[in-house]
Amino acid sequence: MSSQTFNIDVQLSSEEMLFLNDLLSLPDLPEGTSADREQDTETTQIRKTAGLNSLRARNLVQDDHAARRVVVDSLLLATLITCGEARQAILFAHSRIGRQENVACIHIHNIMAVVHRRERPKIDRFTAVFDRATLTELIQKEMILESPGKGEDAFIEIHNEIVREAFQALSNNDIETAINCLAENGAQGSSAKLFCDSLLQPYSKMTVVAMSGDKHRDHQQFRGLSLIDAPDGIWSLRPGSREGFTIIEHLAREEVYQRINQVVQGFLINWQGEENAASSSKY
Repeated sequence: MSSQTFNIDVQLSSEEMLFLNDLLSLPDLPEGTSADREQDTETTQIRKTAGLNSLRARNLVQDDHAARRVVVDSLLLATLITCGEARQAILFAHSRIGRQENVACIHIHNIMAVVHRRERPKIDRFTAVFDRATLTELIQKEMILESPGKGEDAFIEIHNEIVREAFQALSNNDIETAINCLAENGAQGSSAKLFCDSLLQPYSKMTVVAMSGDKHRDHQQFRGLSLIDAPDGIWSLRPGSREGFTIIEHLAREEVYQRINQVVQGFLINWQGEENAASSSKY
């Protein structure tokens, strides 16, 4: 007899998250939540009560009067516990000047994977899946790029401190200093100019970070890359072949997707989820 699994899609307000954080003693997540950690004030208690009443109205918690306790819906509970206990996570962060940063984190644990998005300042969305195909589809939706890709080839491997100095100069609209900073420290002049010209245009940034190990201890492992999506092409920034160095590349869109998949797929090789067909549940 096969067991039935459910894909879960639930949105929680900051008040609901505040109550659940307190009830379940949920750990801090790498991406954070809408429930700000605040001191136990009268206002906080009012917000928690509002969150509890809202969860009751949505049938996401039930009152066990005999035991004098609140019982959280089992699927919602499993979703939140997965986020706290998962030993593998993949973080996607999208930002653009003048816009709110969009953050999504995929927590992978046993048979369940949960995509947690900070969709609006006061809304958390949790999508839990049990099959690899659905998870792969959700990951693809996070890989948002606007530029068609590169024109001219460019490759720079340079010390992290030099990269920071170049970005600081560009933030002051001093492109000449930024170009010289890169060119005087190993970058070809044409590549340095192409990179700096891109960063003076409106661009968006996407960061992909894969984390493995215990999130609540100091022995986590990380790998990832940052992408600058500019009108004239996409730039990848990733750790260099030498410690303390960064590789900066001008890439085609297909190459960018390959790089992201290199970061992501290693976490999915051994994760199959439930083999059963999944039905869905939305709250």
